[in-house]
Amino acid sequence: MYSIVVGACHIQPTYFFDEMDADECSAIIEAYNESYKNQWEQTRYVAYIVAATTSDKIKQPQDLMKFSWEFEDDNRTISKEERIIREKEMLDWLNKK
Repeated sequence: MYSIVVGACHIQPTYFFDEMDADECSAIIEAYNESYKNQWEQTRYVAYIVAATTSDKIKQPQDLMKFSWEFEDDNRTISKEERIIREKEMLDWLNKK
């Protein structure tokens, strides 16, 4: 999370650690993810235009590549044990700071 907010979104580390609240951090990460998706969608669409001119098999951009956020059966739930492990890792990370 730190590397996305500070590195990719260019938020000052002091602001991230001292002033930013969880809602603001969440909003920044959500906007970053949306921008990331849009960039890949644009790239795929350009590739689709190029490929569709030379092939009758390609009818839509998803025929070239399907992104992870497009799969309907994507199960994003985690087990209770995995959640506990992730919480412990996050608390350990926070305690080091």
